[in-house]
Amino acid sequence: MVLVSVKSSELYEETPTRYPLMVLSLDGFRWDYLDRGLTPNLDSLLLGGVRANYTTAQFPTKTFPNHYSIATGLLPEYHGIVSNKMFEPETGKSYNMRINGNDSYWYGGEPIWVTAKKAGLTTACAYFPGCGAAIANMFPDYNLVPYTNVPPKIVTDQLIQWTVDYKPDLTMAYYYSVDAAGHSFGPDSVEVNNAIMELDSSIGEIFNQLKQDHKFQLTNIIVLSDHGMTKMTAPKRILLDTCLTFSQMKIVDMSPIVGIYPVDGKATLDEIYQNLSNCHPNLHAYRKGVNLPQNLFKGDSSYQNRIAPVLGVADLGWLVTTSTEVNFESGDHGYVSTEHDMFSMFLAHGPNIKPQSDKMKPFTNLEYYNFFAKLMHLSPQSLPPTNSTQKLVNLLYKGFDDSSDISSSSLIKLPLTFITIISIILSIYL
Repeated sequence: MVLVSVKSSELYEETPTRYPLMVLSLDGFRWDYLDRGLTPNLDSLLLGGVRANYTTAQFPTKTFPNHYSIATGLLPEYHGIVSNKMFEPETGKSYNMRINGNDSYWYGGEPIWVTAKKAGLTTACAYFPGCGAAIANMFPDYNLVPYTNVPPKIVTDQLIQWTVDYKPDLTMAYYYSVDAAGHSFGPDSVEVNNAIMELDSSIGEIFNQLKQDHKFQLTNIIVLSDHGMTKMTAPKRILLDTCLTFSQMKIVDMSPIVGIYPVDGKATLDEIYQNLSNCHPNLHAYRKGVNLPQNLFKGDSSYQNRIAPVLGVADLGWLVTTSTEVNFESGDHGYVSTEHDMFSMFLAHGPNIKPQSDKMKPFTNLEYYNFFAKLMHLSPQSLPPTNSTQKLVNLLYKGFDDSSDISSSSLIKLPLTFITIISIILSIYL
């Protein structure tokens, strides 16, 4: 018998391991909405997939700060979007997500679509907050600019077109309808349930298209939300104009977080703080750099100038308003992230995601960035500094050999019996 030397490279067959990643964000979709029996399509992800008991948002539990934390792995005070409305006293510039939410000046950090583009991947973004700004002078390859309240069908139809025509490596999409219904009618309303069912049906169309194209099992799908929603009642109102003289200060944002800046020396910070402290037992006053808790904003962060020097934080379910304001919403968010009503949801399914028989333990939305990067096989050396850890990666990432090394393509070894047969055949004829 002649022994045949076979090169190791000939015993392996390279297999592509980068599957498309689709991230669907459902604004205001509280963690327990999944337990209402209204989401058969989302529930289908649990067959071979995973669900978290809940996830926690960053403070304030508002849309733009949390979406950009999801995208960057950074705390709001490190990526710059510390609220839906902001003010910089040094420059006199103001930010409002509905007015200049696409101004790149306000966006720090590096969102995952920029990291992916730098690696040469194709990216698509439908209304996801931050995608409309030219961050690092880059936009997603295919982009619908936020921020707008469009019906789920419009978002879904666009995703299906991109998936069929362009096959992006990364797709990020934002759905607003459940949050809108929560604000208008409250989280326990029939209208919210209807919005949940409509959204689930719309997302089901994406799943059906992927199945029709034989891509459902070959796509890493993550469905998440940015924050929860709590019920508001009319008696729970804090009338700010009964304890503060508005002409002496600049108020940025109102409820449930009040940000106050002094104006032209008309009132000192101490005076504003004392008046706010005595305003209402369900409104808690803080001075930045004095008694502001670290679980609200870190004191050493990059964008301290965008955090108001005096802050008021209302208790859950309390509305900060004025005696002349007549508009009232039945649901709201923005409260401290430890409140259960502010918890968000997470579902995932795909070839690189380990299925779980039980609900995952809670985690914060800072963990998403590294997990997204891992699923797209982005080199760890190419990733920017973040507040993200490897927690989600270690729990959920599944490679071909179930290893966590994604820096190179996975290899499938040819069976030993096949190698033996080759050796025998060659020994006969050589």
